[in-house]
Amino acid sequence: MRCVAQKERMSLRMKEKKNTIGYHGIFTMIVILTAMLIPLGIVPFLMACTLLWMMVHSIAVLRGKGTMRKKYYKTDLLVVIFFVYAILHMLCQILWADEETGIDFSSNLLFIALALLYFLCIEAKAFYHVYLDGIVYGGLIVMGMFLYGYLCDTSVAFLIGDMFEDTAKTASYLILISMVSVLQYCRCHNGMQRWFYGASAGIGFFLLLVNHNRVSLWLMVLFFLMVPIYIRPTAELVKRDMQMLLLYALLLCNMSLLSNYTDLLLVEISYDPEQSVYLELILALGALFFFHYWNRIPEGVPLDRVVLRRLYRKYQFVAVFMTCLLVFVLFESYGWSALTGDKGMEFLGKLAMPLCDEIAKGRSFLHVYVEKQGLLVLIGLLLILISVVIRMRKNIGWDKPITTGLYLITIFGIMQCFIWNPSVKVLPVYLILAVCAMNYQEERSRFAGVKIKDYEQLERQMRKKGKGWEIR
Repeated sequence: MRCVAQKERMSLRMKEKKNTIGYHGIFTMIVILTAMLIPLGIVPFLMACTLLWMMVHSIAVLRGKGTMRKKYYKTDLLVVIFFVYAILHMLCQILWADEETGIDFSSNLLFIALALLYFLCIEAKAFYHVYLDGIVYGGLIVMGMFLYGYLCDTSVAFLIGDMFEDTAKTASYLILISMVSVLQYCRCHNGMQRWFYGASAGIGFFLLLVNHNRVSLWLMVLFFLMVPIYIRPTAELVKRDMQMLLLYALLLCNMSLLSNYTDLLLVEISYDPEQSVYLELILALGALFFFHYWNRIPEGVPLDRVVLRRLYRKYQFVAVFMTCLLVFVLFESYGWSALTGDKGMEFLGKLAMPLCDEIAKGRSFLHVYVEKQGLLVLIGLLLILISVVIRMRKNIGWDKPITTGLYLITIFGIMQCFIWNPSVKVLPVYLILAVCAMNYQEERSRFAGVKIKDYEQLERQMRKKGKGWEIR
C-alpha cells in the first residue's frame, strides 16, 4: 500500500512540474502581454526582455540548473545569418550614412529583436495554454478602447497609437484575437469559459466589420473553412466552428442597417444594402448545404466521436475555390468597374473593386522592408519563412489539434505579410506561435471514431425487433 501511495505522489509531482511555467515561459508570457497591451515602443522592450532572458539563461546553465540545446536545425542557421546581416547593415549605415536621408535603425532593430526572440522561444520545449489566454485577455483591453473610440469618443485614439487610423494594422491586430478566440471556443470543454471565448470572438468580429478592411473579412471567412480541414473534423468541432461562422455572417449581413440607418457609429463606413441581400442568400444556401450533411447524423450519436469526412471534402472544395477567387481578384486588378451587365455582374464588380483598391493603396511588409534594406532581405525572409513552414508542417496532424491550430494561425499571419504591412505589435506574437508549432512535441490524441452507417444498421435492427435503442 505504501508503494502505491508513493507512486501516486510521484505522478502528481511530475504533473505539477509539467504544468509549472519556468523562466522561459515567464519571459514569453511577458512578451505576449506587452505586445498586446503597449501601443508604442514594443521593439526596445522586446530587445531588453530578450537580452535579460539570455543573461538569466546563461547564469542558469553555469549553475547547472539549465542546459543548452544539443540539436540544431537549418532554420537556426538562417536566423543567425539574418541576425548578423542586420547588425552589419546597421554598422554600414553608421559608417557610410547619407546626411540628406539620415539614419533609420528601426528595421534593423526590429529584425534583431525578432531574431533574439526566436532563440528565446526555441530553447523552451513546452507550450502552455496560458499563451493563448494572454492573447485574448490582453486583446480584450485594447478592444475595449476600440469600442469606446468607435461608439463614444474618437479622442481615445491616442491611447492606441497609429492603429486607429491605419485599417491594415488594425485588421492584423483584430484578426489575431478573433482567430485565437475561435480556436479556444472550438476546443474548450468548460461551458462558461467557452461562452467567454465566444463573446471575445464576437467583439473581435464586430470591430473587424467596423474597421471595414475588406481583405480581412475574406481572410476571416477562409479561416472558418480551414479549421475543420486541418483539425480533425468531428461533428462537435464542425458545430462550434459553424456557430462562430453564423455569428460572423449575421453581423456582416446587418452592418448595412447599422451604418446607413443608425447614428451609433462615430466613424464613417459604407456597406451596400444590396450586397447584404446577396450575402443573406449565400448564407441561406450555405445553411442548406450544411444541414443536408448534418441531418444524416442519427439522434444520440456522440458528436465528439463522429468524423464528417464527406463534409470535410466539401469544405476543401469551397476553401480552394475561395482562395483561387481571391487570388484572381487581386491579380486581375483592372476593369472590374466596367462590369455593368446584369445584377450578378454588377455585384461581382462591386465586390472585386474594393478589394483591389484596398491592396493598391498600401504596401506589404516585404515591400516596405525590401525598400529599406535591399534585395538580400527579401531573399533571407523568404528562406526563413519557407524553412519555418516546412518544419511546422512536419509537426502537425489530425491527432495533434493544438499544434495544428498554432500552425493555422501562423499561416494566416504569413499571408498578411504578403498582402499588407501588419502592425509591429503582432509580429512577436506570430513568431512565438510559429516557434511553438515547430518545437512543441504534443502527445498524440487517441481517437476512437465511429461510423454513422453502424448506428443506422443498429437502429434498423432494433426497430425490426420492436425495441428502443440508446447510445451509451
